[in-house]
Amino acid sequence: MARRTLIGELRHRIELQSASESADSYGQDVRTWTTYGTVWAMVEMSPGTEIQLGLSQQALAPYRVTIRYRGDVRPSHRIVHGSRILEAISVSDPTGYGTHEVITCVESIPGAVTTTTTTAGA
Repeated sequence: MARRTLIGELRHRIELQSASESADSYGQDVRTWTTYGTVWAMVEMSPGTEIQLGLSQQALAPYRVTIRYRGDVRPSHRIVHGSRILEAISVSDPTGYGTHEVITCVESIPGAVTTTTTTAGA
């Protein structure tokens, strides 16, 4: 059974943002993020990991964000927590009672741990 979240644990102020696509004056697609909610949350960081992207590794910092239930948060949205931008991966209602939502997020840290592999030619 999921642990109940106490209201006092929601002590971080976060912004919920959704993306919209539009075209600039040259016809290029531009993604714009719009804040649709500012709420109190419990933000917990999990141990980081690294993934391989092409010839480089990229550090990932996973987060678990708990908010009061809203019903409008989607995995395509993002969260702004201070200077950090967290990309939502999944949204769940752990108790099934519609009291809280848990958003699994990842903060991508470009260039934090980057190695490039090259092969010398013979």
